[in-house]
Amino acid sequence: MNIFKKIASFFCKKTKPYSFFFNVTGTKTDPVHLKQGVFPLNIKFSYTNYMSPEDCFTYTVKAEQEKYFLEITSMIYKDGEVFRTEIPEETFDHVADLADSCGVTEWNGFHGCNHDVCDGDGFSFSASYSDGNRVNASGSNCWPDNYGTFNHEMRDLFDSYRKQYNYDRLPKTIESDELDYIMINFCQQGTSGHSKFEFNFSRAASYGNNLNAFVFDCNGEFGKEMQRESEQIKAASTIESPDFTGIQSVIRKYDLPSLNGYDKAAEDYLNSEWFQFHFGYSDGEYIDLMGTDPPDNYDAIRHDLITACLAIIENMDILKKNN
Repeated sequence: MNIFKKIASFFCKKTKPYSFFFNVTGTKTDPVHLKQGVFPLNIKFSYTNYMSPEDCFTYTVKAEQEKYFLEITSMIYKDGEVFRTEIPEETFDHVADLADSCGVTEWNGFHGCNHDVCDGDGFSFSASYSDGNRVNASGSNCWPDNYGTFNHEMRDLFDSYRKQYNYDRLPKTIESDELDYIMINFCQQGTSGHSKFEFNFSRAASYGNNLNAFVFDCNGEFGKEMQRESEQIKAASTIESPDFTGIQSVIRKYDLPSLNGYDKAAEDYLNSEWFQFHFGYSDGEYIDLMGTDPPDNYDAIRHDLITACLAIIENMDILKKNN
């Protein structure tokens, strides 16, 4: 799909939909011509990842009475929830220069859509200027010239604001001890190794099972923690009342609720172990952590979680081991 999208975006030009090869529409534009000295009053950029609500957001930069602001909304926020913070004039000017260098006034009227792609991503863009002119554009798996540069630079500028707010806005305490759903993943990549460790446990059966485990330990590191030889484990079972108290005790021991929303990437993330935890509770509370730059006590947390998970699968009805 990524290769297809790259090929499609190459053909997705402003005035040539190449409908004989791709089912692309809406690529004609009506450029806005600005006079010298005209400047933007606000610039609004929305990005949508059709497969990930967490990666759907809107960044708006505004000039208001000689002050400058960034506003962020997201699909995962409550209705009407907006993060707003003042930004330096230099940051606003940088966005204005970026828009100018990418030729966004040439985008006006672009509403491209590649109907051959079902997932992928989309965008919308708008800007208002001091002379009253406006620019509006949007696309779904189809982009105007220089869109990639604009998207990349906007995310470089403001993703850190969004991730910090996403972290701060989540509750850092959990009242319940009644775990309802558990997902625990460790995945080594690059020079960190090639082992994988996956657990999905729930009280309600899904696709016939409510306990699923997969361990592919190709270098023995996970095996050492499990006090086993290097092995592959696949397990699936249905248990009426699974006991999650061991995992909940690890959550309390390391105060994992205080890390809710943790999401940090290592500088060399392609050669770092990736982890993801999701703990859902019967009263609707939840804890989410992920990243390749681990938090404090990561090795101990991992060891204790693996030990607790193994205690559960030892009692599962179906357990296959290939040493």
